[in-house]
Amino acid sequence: MSRQLSRRKVLKSLVFAGASVLPAPILSARGRFQDPKLGLAGKPVKLTITAISAHTLRINLSPIESQPDAFPAANDSLIQPDWAGPQRQFKQPEPNSFQLGNFAIKVGTDPLSLEVLNNQRTVQHFTIDSKTAALSFRIGESPLLGFGEGGPQFDRRGITDQMRSGQGGYRLRTHGGRVPIPWLIGTDGWALYVHQPEGTFDLTGDKGLFVPQSNNRSNRQLPLDLFLISSPDPATIIGEFSRLTGLPEMPPLWSFGYLQSHRTQLSPFRSPAGLKVGLKCQLIKLPDSAFLQSRRIHSYDMGRALASIA
Repeated sequence: MSRQLSRRKVLKSLVFAGASVLPAPILSARGRFQDPKLGLAGKPVKLTITAISAHTLRINLSPIESQPDAFPAANDSLIQPDWAGPQRQFKQPEPNSFQLGNFAIKVGTDPLSLEVLNNQRTVQHFTIDSKTAALSFRIGESPLLGFGEGGPQFDRRGITDQMRSGQGGYRLRTHGGRVPIPWLIGTDGWALYVHQPEGTFDLTGDKGLFVPQSNNRSNRQLPLDLFLISSPDPATIIGEFSRLTGLPEMPPLWSFGYLQSHRTQLSPFRSPAGLKVGLKCQLIKLPDSAFLQSRRIHSYDMGRALASIA
């Protein structure tokens, strides 16, 4: 009896000893299998995908545990925090395929990836780095537009844009100030707006890369919140962007065409040198708006504009 008991003890001790020498990756995989969670930048996150219109998809990766809002609504670029629409949410890493409105979506894991199709056309393919939250995306072969005022003109392909604002953004002497917007338009029928966080766009390779900045206002990579727009029509793409961020209270600078400083204008009735040689000028910058009104160069209701921002 005592011999059988000691044999049982020996076998038990061997089992425990064997478990203790299992490789760490196997033990780690076993833990993930028991309690799998979708992780990003060292935190468990939830993936929320919403079709907010027939052309726009919102993709959001946010920490499951609530965090202080680093972008209060009063300072945000969106006209509202949320939009209704068909939605799917995931908290565990699992391959999946589903339909949201006009969009067919394929979710992959290890690494986390999303392929988005619209009317059987591949609109975009995202891959997200689980450690850094860096986002890679297809850029195709067509010109890439956007990124706001200033910077290399006009195709943004081949550049790395740190989204630096101000006079030190890019070649001040020849290009003026820089007003960056994380809004990129692929002329083959898609557009991407990265709402959060701040970061750098690298368009030097075969794929685009968005890398969250470690020194952004929130000092973190999360949440990752972006909007994907699908349409071959430029007017629809710009219209969807306006639907997200609102319309400007004043006409945009580019709508005025060529701008001529009033310092070269001797009087309202003498044309600047540029006009003498046939240069088309849609606006001469003068303090007297009545002159502009009389020449019908450009006009808008100043009282209405001021009332809209009051």
